[in-house]
Amino acid sequence: MGFLSPAALIFSALAIPIIIFYMLRLRRQPLRVSSLLLWQKVLQDRRANAPWQRIQRNLLLLLQLLILLLIVLALARPFRTVEANVQGNVILLIDDSASMQTTDTPPNRLTAAKNEAITTIRALRPGDTVSVIAVADVPQPLITGDAVANRRELESTIRNLPPTASAANWDTALALAAASAASIPNSTVVVITDGALPADLPPLPVPVRTITVPGGAENQAIVALATRDTRNGAELFVRVENYSDAPVEQLLEISVDGQLFDARTVSLAAYPAGTAALTFSEIPATAKIITAQLTRSDALALDNRATIRRNFQGGTVLLVGDGNLFLERAFGLLPGLTVSLAKPDNLPIDTPFDLIVFDRTVPPALPENAAALFFIAPPADTPIFSVRGTFSDTAVLPAADHPITTFTDFRDVQIASAERVDAPWAQTVLAAPGGSLLLAGESGGKRVAILTFNLLQSDLPLKVDFPILVANLSRWLLRQSAEPEPVAGADAAADTNPLNPAESNIRPTDAEIRGTTGAGAGGTLPGQQELWWLLAAGALGVLLVEWWFFWRGE
Repeated sequence: MGFLSPAALIFSALAIPIIIFYMLRLRRQPLRVSSLLLWQKVLQDRRANAPWQRIQRNLLLLLQLLILLLIVLALARPFRTVEANVQGNVILLIDDSASMQTTDTPPNRLTAAKNEAITTIRALRPGDTVSVIAVADVPQPLITGDAVANRRELESTIRNLPPTASAANWDTALALAAASAASIPNSTVVVITDGALPADLPPLPVPVRTITVPGGAENQAIVALATRDTRNGAELFVRVENYSDAPVEQLLEISVDGQLFDARTVSLAAYPAGTAALTFSEIPATAKIITAQLTRSDALALDNRATIRRNFQGGTVLLVGDGNLFLERAFGLLPGLTVSLAKPDNLPIDTPFDLIVFDRTVPPALPENAAALFFIAPPADTPIFSVRGTFSDTAVLPAADHPITTFTDFRDVQIASAERVDAPWAQTVLAAPGGSLLLAGESGGKRVAILTFNLLQSDLPLKVDFPILVANLSRWLLRQSAEPEPVAGADAAADTNPLNPAESNIRPTDAEIRGTTGAGAGGTLPGQQELWWLLAAGALGVLLVEWWFFWRGE
């Protein structure tokens, strides 16, 4: 128990003037009369109204003091601690990522999440506020308003929230929620999601309640799609994963420029072993649009189809080093690239190149005849980065969201050791516990990438991801692209595959968003149930009783 406005108790001092009024008598004008026999009653009344006399028992006085007490206590807003869902300033985080389009909760998880959000709003009281944030790749604050006065507008905004094909950026969303909670006291964050949360999310300094939309795990997905050119045409790389608890067979169809090119039955083991990597060769070199599609329906149709548009103009590349057959073949197979070789001590300085690759070597000075630079296992410092020794803790962590890592999976790559490179201008694209494995950024107006480990001391060149990585690096360094696109004339949210295993894996995880009370999914929070309305109702009842006794003349 407690009071939310204890300062209001000062109004209890109003009892003093009420008592004083009862201690004072009414003043009357003295008159001479012939007999006091008929005025005995008047004299008794006069004595009763003598000032500052001892207070006699008076029912009306007691009722009026009781009314005052009830009103003062109501103004002080007493409360008791109870278990509540939400109250006060409520910050609603609605998961609007690609996995929310899963249909295992009819009609889909996003609609179920919207219904939960509306139910939460309708349970709030007058004076409670609601802030709605849609959590997608760029979390968006949608609306803020009074839970009752703006209920219609709040519910309309939630119902009209469109689906997206992106991943949820929970770090940014939680930062927005924390900022909103810091500006308004008595805040509670309500997270409505399908439970596919990343691990190690930062805790919030306010109470958090998580509402998990129920769902299953029947889903297969195309999680990687990339092409490269060979002497016999283009090659297509496709990776399919099964996130179901049972093995399944899927039919994978490949279309080139709108025509069916190939179809294969893909057998996938149960999760987590259900992965298949496929290569389709001799695709026409002139192919512009290549589409891969899984024909068997599952709970999430969004990731059953992926389309890639080939847009690679080529360029000139110089490979500098003592020889690396893997690099030479990977760059040589890319369309339109003219690849030249050079020894570290015999650099051509007068010939311009679109890209110069330094494999296990660094130049004495940065070349002026290159538009972009790529360093592999640099052994020494350069004017734009420094090397601070080596590290051997090279277990590959999840890759950053970057064009260089598109369609790749480095989870099983083995690396002996790597250089500890310090490049403040660069973003870490691929990391290990010991340090950065791949950095990329711009320095001096040039795009630069740094692979910190020796390819020949890893098994990366033996992986299907290596030529994809080289193609991605070349496109990014040369400022070219090969991007997934929606089918012409179709809705992007319905037909664009997010190519994100984290979204395709629709299985709920054990991860949670922690707050100051840690109320889990469907849990409760310690709340404050105000009792002022009971006291106000009691004061009104006593006032009616006092009025009744007054008119009876008691």
